Amino acid sequence: MPDVDTDLVKPSPYQPRLDFDLEELKGSIMKDGILVPLTVRQKDDYYELIDGERRLRLAKELGYKTVPLSIIEADDETADRMVWKVNTLRKDYAPKEKALHYQMHQKQGMSLRGIARDHDDDTNNVLAFLNVLKLPQKYQDEVWDSNGRLSVAHIRELEFQFERGVASATLISNLDIALERKLSSKEFRQFLHPQRARTEAQRVEAAQKEAEKLVPAVEATVKMETPEDYVRAAEVLIKEAERRKTPEEKAEEERKELITQARKSLSSTANKIDRASGVMDVSEFRERLTRIEETLETDPGEAKAQLTALGEEVTEAEKRAKAEAQARREDEKRRQK
Repeated sequence: MPDVDTDLVKPSPYQPRLDFDLEELKGSIMKDGILVPLTVRQKDDYYELIDGERRLRLAKELGYKTVPLSIIEADDETADRMVWKVNTLRKDYAPKEKALHYQMHQKQGMSLRGIARDHDDDTNNVLAFLNVLKLPQKYQDEVWDSNGRLSVAHIRELEFQFERGVASATLISNLDIALERKLSSKEFRQFLHPQRARTEAQRVEAAQKEAEKLVPAVEATVKMETPEDYVRAAEVLIKEAERRKTPEEKAEEERKELITQARKSLSSTANKIDRASGVMDVSEFRERLTRIEETLETDPGEAKAQLTALGEEVTEAEKRAKAEAQARREDEKRRQK
């Protein structure tokens, strides 16, 4: 647990917390100093915080030249999860902190399901937090304010009125009504029920009209009299829908599927590297993983191939390292005898 120059310790880029209560801890540090080392990971020429933001801020405020550190190994993904979970244990994040953190991950290309999984949240809830950020500022402020008249639960009820990811005029009107009437999220859900039902009916009607366009093709192929006939008719509809996709739509679907597969390979390879770090130096593998990750969005097919090859290399290197360690232990035993 070395003491390191305070200026060499930098805040975590994954820190969701926007406000820090320093007064609660200040008296203790002034009296006894920093008793618990800051948890960090080593970067190029500095240390990046994983746990200890308040202690670092107070150390700088109180003029500390050095701070005690506990240095651990962690890749970006692990550091991100650790920062999130360590802070959650102390105090839950404010809605705005969660929303901005989720938005950061979305901009990095993470899916809603991935964000929810890594942050122990519900997919629909993650979407609601992100949707708050699409609202005009005055409505956001109502949600962020702990005494505001709106909550994330209100916005979750309005998901069906975000058109192509943008708040519709109807949605804004409904928010004004919720504010004016001071509706709870439960009351708001009841108020929105007729609108939601109409929207669902419109979607069904639109789907039926599209299906009707395909009826001639279905009738020409399948005579629908038995349940099995309807199954075959559904298969015909699926094939027809696929046939009508434009080349651009098909290409985009294929690209998205490749990105999904590549991200799974990325996670699997990162886990292999983490496991191998206990028996060998994995810094080179991590650097290669980072370089591959940077190309994932632009060339997912090539990224996936490189990740597969890297994973195989890590597995082989780990086997060799374990065998060499075992040989050293046996040699040491022989010398002791």
